[in-house]
Amino acid sequence: MYISPYAPTYFLRIHGRKKNRKAMTAAAATPAALSAYRTLLRSIKLTFANDTRMLTAALTESRHTFRSHRHVSGAEQEEHLRHAREIAEVLRANVVQGESINESGEAYREYTAPLEGAGIG
Repeated sequence: MYISPYAPTYFLRIHGRKKNRKAMTAAAATPAALSAYRTLLRSIKLTFANDTRMLTAALTESRHTFRSHRHVSGAEQEEHLRHAREIAEVLRANVVQGESINESGEAYREYTAPLEGAGIG
């Protein structure tokens, strides 16, 4: 798989930062890290689609965590990426969002997300 040497420069130019290629580390731009990050974001967006507060909090936490570990490499990076993929799997399989449909809080309407064919896997 060919990765253009201009990809980091293009990314920095889009986001309004200076063209400083030294700011991007090799660990931050690996295809595995980008894939894990995108998978996690997709899982968060599907799981918390109807809950703006949780959606915003989860996206912010994911962004902060990935940015704080961008200088990690080697086995430690693989451990962090495995953890991110496991979180994405837990969000897809085990988290259910819903709202109370009566005042007593005994009945709930479950929000369902279209997981089949959503490009997550």
